Amino acid sequence: MYRLATEEVLHTLPGVRFFPDGVAAELTRDWCASGEDHLSHVTLLYLAECVRERHWREISQGFDTDLIGREMQGRFRNPVRVPGEIEIRYRVTRIWRRGYDLAFTLGVPGQTDHLTTIDLRCAFYDPAARASVVPPPALVARLSAACAAPPV
Repeated sequence: MYRLATEEVLHTLPGVRFFPDGVAAELTRDWCASGEDHLSHVTLLYLAECVRERHWREISQGFDTDLIGREMQGRFRNPVRVPGEIEIRYRVTRIWRRGYDLAFTLGVPGQTDHLTTIDLRCAFYDPAARASVVPPPALVARLSAACAAPPV
């Protein structure tokens, strides 16, 4: 059964631990196809999206602005084996007038070699207008505080 990519999915993972910039959890074989010992690239993108949902809920608290994905690129260097622990970290890398970029790293806790990296470009969105929008300055300020680069 399909599960929506939401923060709630993260809370269902065994041994989940939340950080200001990500999450770590145990992944079991029910996250991969029968006979496989590693996560699919689609599952890795799905988990990153769940973390993005958590990030957006925290950053956007008090604002009516929504967020949609515009572009996503993943580099899958080595398999993420299951069962095993995964750590997903993210950072805001650039803020644009109508959106921003997030970079995700997925790997094994305590190891510096990332198994997967994912770059996501997001757009601020007004669901009522069905259009991308310029966000409130206070929302940009929150993102800037978490960003490695100044707004463009």
